[in-house]
Amino acid sequence: MNNLKVNRNLLQQANETSDGQHPFAVILSCIDSRTSVELIFDQGLGDVFSVRIAGNIINEDILGSMEFGCKVAGSKIIVVLGHTKCGAIKGACDHVEMGNLTALLSKIQPQPSRAG
Repeated sequence: MNNLKVNRNLLQQANETSDGQHPFAVILSCIDSRTSVELIFDQGLGDVFSVRIAGNIINEDILGSMEFGCKVAGSKIIVVLGHTKCGAIKGACDHVEMGNLTALLSKIQPQPSRAG
């Protein structure tokens, strides 16, 4: 692996995908600015469906979007991309409460450990 990025003509890709899209993957990732799936996996316009939400939570809207990607648009793989030092996960562990963020973080509450 030589770690080289593919040079892409974004205008050409936009024109080539203007009549339809056929991404091969649906990728669920955090909104963290360090986790851009197109850059991480070196993909261009129209290559992947990118679903981004703090903490990688799942709700019916996200599941519906992922179903669309696979059942309608033909994506063949679903990737859940996690990362270290996630602010949403830390916020949930710290019981942060802040406007609409409170409801999102409530979906990520830590579970008590079970002594075995």
